[in-house]
Amino acid sequence: MSGEKQKEPMPTPSSPLPTWVNRVEALRSSATARRVLYGMLAVLVVLDIFVPKEHAVVAWEVWPGFSALYGFIACVVIILFSKWIGHAVLMVREAYYHD
Repeated sequence: MSGEKQKEPMPTPSSPLPTWVNRVEALRSSATARRVLYGMLAVLVVLDIFVPKEHAVVAWEVWPGFSALYGFIACVVIILFSKWIGHAVLMVREAYYHD
């Protein structure tokens, strides 16, 4: 049993958060992590200029950075739609069970 990985205990209200939560929060608040991610995005948009696009179906597919912009807009739409579904359909009134 020495080779098995032990599971991290579930946090109780009095215990600290698991280590992975602390790591995510540290990355989320880190200005360096944001700069690195924005830099990677810029590099990918620049590299998109050099990708051959002779098999493009529509005219705007040959624009540099179109794929990145299209993907970003699609993600924003998915998030907004999911939030709308969550608020309009899934959430119940606060006093729903006390009526």
